[in-house]
Amino acid sequence: MRTTLTRFGHGLRRFLRDLLFEVFALPVMFAVMGFFIGLYSVLTDGMPWYIAPVGAVLGFLAGCAKMIWLWISQ
Repeated sequence: MRTTLTRFGHGLRRFLRDLLFEVFALPVMFAVMGFFIGLYSVLTDGMPWYIAPVGAVLGFLAGCAKMIWLWISQ
């Protein structure tokens, strides 16, 4: 019984790792880019402080849209 649970745990861990690094890699990369572009605007142009997190959220949504587009166009 322990072996079965251990195998299931390793499979679940591998699935979550693949999900994190393959599915969410592009949206997270877009979110990081959006955050730093927003932070640059805050620091150089005097934009309000909330521009950086808004840029991260919009970047994440753009990354999700790009992943959906890539998935549909296969």
